[in-house]
Parts: sequence; C-alpha cells; structure tokens
Amino acid sequence: MRSGFAISRGSAALLLVALSLTFASAAAAQSDGDAANGSGVEASAGPVAERGAWDAEIVARFGALPIQDGGRVKPISTYAYFQLLKTAGRRYAHDLDGERLSPTEWLLDTLFHPESARRYRVFLVQDSALLDAIGVSHVDRKRRDRYSFEELAPGYSRLHELAVQANELPKGRRTPLQNQMINLVVNLIEYDALLHQFDFARADFGIAEDSALARLFPDTTLIGLASRAHLLRVAAAVLNRGMEALEERLAPEDLERIRQLLPPEALALDDAAREREMAAVEALLGRIDQASQSASHLAVLPPHDPEASAWRTPGEVLISAFLEDASIEPYQDMLAAWERLGLSADDPVAFAAALEEMHAAVTPVAKARGEYRTVPIEVAFYRADFFSRSLALFIFAFILVAITWLFPRWKWAYVLSGAALLPPLALLITGIVYRCIIRGRPPVTTLYETILFITASVVIVSLIIEVMNRRRLALSVGALLGIMGMFLAVKYEALEGVDTMPSLIAVLDTNFWLTTHVLTVTLGYAAGLLAAAFSHVYLVGRIVRADGGGMPFRQALTRMTYGVIAFGLVFSVVGTVLGGIWAADSWGRFWGWDPKENGALMIILWELAILHARKDGLIRELGLHIASVFNAVVVGFSWWGVNLLGVGLHSYGHTSGVSRGLTAFCLAEAAMIALGLYLWARAPRAADSSRP
Repeated sequence: MRSGFAISRGSAALLLVALSLTFASAAAAQSDGDAANGSGVEASAGPVAERGAWDAEIVARFGALPIQDGGRVKPISTYAYFQLLKTAGRRYAHDLDGERLSPTEWLLDTLFHPESARRYRVFLVQDSALLDAIGVSHVDRKRRDRYSFEELAPGYSRLHELAVQANELPKGRRTPLQNQMINLVVNLIEYDALLHQFDFARADFGIAEDSALARLFPDTTLIGLASRAHLLRVAAAVLNRGMEALEERLAPEDLERIRQLLPPEALALDDAAREREMAAVEALLGRIDQASQSASHLAVLPPHDPEASAWRTPGEVLISAFLEDASIEPYQDMLAAWERLGLSADDPVAFAAALEEMHAAVTPVAKARGEYRTVPIEVAFYRADFFSRSLALFIFAFILVAITWLFPRWKWAYVLSGAALLPPLALLITGIVYRCIIRGRPPVTTLYETILFITASVVIVSLIIEVMNRRRLALSVGALLGIMGMFLAVKYEALEGVDTMPSLIAVLDTNFWLTTHVLTVTLGYAAGLLAAAFSHVYLVGRIVRADGGGMPFRQALTRMTYGVIAFGLVFSVVGTVLGGIWAADSWGRFWGWDPKENGALMIILWELAILHARKDGLIRELGLHIASVFNAVVVGFSWWGVNLLGVGLHSYGHTSGVSRGLTAFCLAEAAMIALGLYLWARAPRAADSSRP
C-alpha cells in the first residue's frame, strides 16, 4: 500500500496499517474494553442476536450477490443450495421453531445468527453406528437422522481422528461407515467456517484507556485510521524500535517526512516504553490476524485486475496485505460493506442498506470483468425449479395415459394425455436451455446433464412415434421414462451434493468436435434405452397377458423396437467417429482402447448383432426383445459404469455413490432377461426352428 510516500517494501508498519485500515469501521461500533493482559486489544466476539424471520426482499437481494465457488462465479443462493444439499441431503432446513427455511435463509442464519444456527439439525447421519463410534448420544433418534453442530461437537475430536485414519486407506478399501466419517468431517469444518465468517466484524478491538496503545491512539479507539497521521502513528509503534531499523528500510527523505508527521513523544520513548508499546501492537496484530483467518471462506471480492482470475475472500485480502505488502485500496468499499453486514444483523433496515452497499461495490466490478451477466439468469433458473416441476407434471401425464388404457373409448382422454406430456417436456427443455445460457456450453458436458438430455430426447421420440402409430404405447413409455429420468436427475443431484454446473476441465472445454460427439453419442444412449423400454412393455405384456394375445400389439412394439435400435446405431456410430476426431485433436490419437471408447464400441457391436440377427432370421420377435433388454445393460455400463472404474482418459466423469444403483439396474435387467427366456422356453416350437 502507498500512502503518499514510499514506506518500506514488506515492512511491519505497512502490514499493520493495511489490516488496521479495514477494521476501522468495525471498531467504531465497539465500546472500549480492557484486555486480560492490559493491552486493551482482546478480540472477543460480541453478543449475537437471536434470529428473526428474514424479509423476503432481503433474502432475494442477498441471494443475488455474486460469489466465486468451484472455479466459477455464481449467485450466493446457488452456493447455499448445494452447501445445504451436501450437508443435510435435502433442499431445505428447519429453524429452532420448526419453520422451514430455504437454502438462502439457512445461509443467512448461519452467517449472521450463528448461535441459533449451531442448533439447527442439518447434518445427515446415515447410520447411528457412526455416532456410537465417536461417543455421541442418539437416544430416541432414528438410525438415519439429522443432528445439529452443537450435538456433534463433543465427538468431533474422535471423529476427526477416525476420518484421518480412513482417509489414508485407498477408496476401494474404505467401508461405507468410513466414507460417511470423512464426509461428515468435511461438512463440519465447512459449517464451522461459515459460523465464524463474520467474527472479524463482531470482534472487539477497543483500546483501554490505561493500555499501552492509548498513547498511540489518544481517542482510545481505532476510529480515524484512514488519515495519514493516524496510519503513521500505527507505523511508529512498529518501527520505533530504533532509528537504525528505519534507516535500513527507508530513504532519507522518507525518514524526514516521518519525523515531521509523528507526534514528538513517539520518537522519544525509552526502551521500556518501546517494549510495552511493541507488545501491545503485537497483541493487536495477533487478534487482527485471528479475525482475518475467520473471514477466509467466501470469495465475495472480485479483483479489479482483469488478468486475475481468482476472486478473494476478505481474509485473503487482509492476510496478503499483511504478508506481501499488497494494496487493499481496491477492496476497501467491498470490505467495508461486507463488514457492515456483520455488524447490522439484528437491524433489518441497516442490514438492507449494507446489502445495497455491497451490491453497489461488487456488481460494477463483476460486470466489468464479464462475470455478472449470468448471475441474475441463474437466480431465475433455480427459483423456477424447472426439473422438480417437470417431474410432477410427468407423473400427472402418466396418470392420464393410464386412464386411457382403462377407458380406451374416451378419445378426449387420449388427446388430453398426449397434450399433458407437452408442459413437462417444455419445462425440461427450458431448463436445459437456461443451463446452456448460464454455462455458455452445449447441453451435455456432465453426467448429470446427460440425464436431462436423454430424458428430453426419449420423450420427444416417443411423441413422434405416437403421432405415427397412435397406439398409446409410445405415449405410455414416454411418460414413464420422463418420470424415471427426472427422478434420477433429482436423486443424483441430492446424492452428489455438488454444483451441477461446474467449471470444465481443460480437455472438455474445447471445440466443435467434442460438442457434436457428445450430443450424438448421448442420442445413441437415449435410443438404446427407449428401445429397451418398449421391450420391457412387450415382455411384461406377454407374461401378464395384458396384450390379450393380440398380434397387432406385439408387432407394433417389435417394429418400434427395431426402428429405434437402428436409429440409435446410426447416432452411436457417428458419435463414436466424431469422438475419435476430437481425441485425435485433443490427445493426438484417434483410438486408444480407453474404457469409455470400449463402452461405445460395445454398444455399436451389440446393436449391429441385434439388427443382423433379426434380419437374417437368427432371432425372432421374442429374441429381438430379449436382446434389446440386454442392450440396456450395455448402454448403462457405457453411460455410467466405465466412469466408476476411475481409470482412463474419461475418468473425469467419475462420480461416487452410484455403483449400488447401477448394480441394482443390471440385476433388474437380468431378471427381465430371465423372464424373456422363460417365455421362450414355454413357447410352442415351430417345426422348422427353435429360435426365440
């Protein structure tokens, strides 16, 4: 920092000045207090008011504040959403009165009413055996339940010890309980950081009248440190160990200016007085450093330097000024507004004013950096909750379709059920478009997004097929797959508990070939799953005689299945070739027998085998559907399974916690295949063939 003249680079004086300047307004709101050691700089947290209901306007305005998290700038409401989802396993919390809190309201309470938030039951414990292991009581509680920070705190030391031991093991050798311990420790640490985020604003830096610092601050407060004279008084407390030290660091003209500005008594202290003042200043430095550390969790301060990509936390700005002689001047308005938020938590009017000041300080800088454009769009995206509403409407559409099966002569019900699929599909597509705008990327870049894209694709194809044959089969399958797809998306988001719009790794943030490759391969996945869904209907219909033994029903399903498999094969082949072109461009080779590449090849080979076997008469109607169901297993393994291996160049898609679901899916498909084989074994044989 520069204050009109060149004080030493990295000198202790400037380190103290940079920190003290920021805390000036905080100290103005604090009364003078005596320190235990007489230095008068004890930084103890002041009282924290119990929470009251947050005004809706404040919740919305606070949620729209930009923050950098996970490598991208997002609204703080998004940060709150996924932080709560990861901690509690759901999208809401309850306060002490049982009132339901949105993620932003929960974060507001955690930051500004920590004494209340410590008692919110937001930590999901999957198995009470974990509590037994760390010595926390859970009498009269369910095996899977939520606990508060305060309830878990007594067992933290033991939990941390066990989690460290578990973390030293390879992932494949950890028990589910050990994984839960690691996750719980991380959640507790992050929650503790949020609870203490505003300790720097609540700290008491008052100067006792009888302390050594009183002579340096005659008004017994840190008010006024923004003026040069007061800055230099603080500098004198550090630098006045002897003029020899000054002469080593400062030019002669700077020394003379200091002599003119400093109060005479500051240059005329005896050794004992200097020692006392140095001890007082060191205590103050320690308290300021401790408070700065507490503010080092939320990156809410955008840098003015367009070349700097990382946003800063308040604590980082202060600590860098302390250690690196960095200037805090560009951040002063932001820091002051952020600090005032902490000071005015129990005053809604003052809090709203400080919130507006924070927006006024941060938003122009974020806009100038080109990082604010999508923040309001993302706020609107999560507020609209497209995908949960789409799930509800898909369920409604499926109910209407079911009615048409019960009352096939109700033509109006058939028309209404078809129309009912359009609103949830529109919501799903709108949500996908929003995500594309926010990310500036095509609709498929993560495993989560493949779920959304595949669901939209199968519903669209189902509607097209229904328009072509009008048998209610495709309509029923489309509604059912819409439900399953959106349910999977919601569960996946809750299971992972991380931002579903993360920054892409460099290899994925590339070119046209990647975009076209991913879209076409994903359409191939969608087609394979849709064909398998038709085959499920065929096999179940045969076993329960829901088709009434009618050949037209079976033939229609067979034609649809065959056509969709052919459709999927085309896209799988094209997508795989495009993937090879991208791989050659990004990695320098077209094909490397990577697990993901092998999975795509498996789909192509199996679908080719199905189509050839059917055309050559090697399999008949029933055999086609059995093979189609197995194709779903191949697609599922290529889509999800190879990512669970954690090896190869495509391991960037690895996600935890889905192996059990994938195993259950494969077992269910195996049961369906066994059902198909049972039907084949019972079917009467033609004289010339025993093929299914």
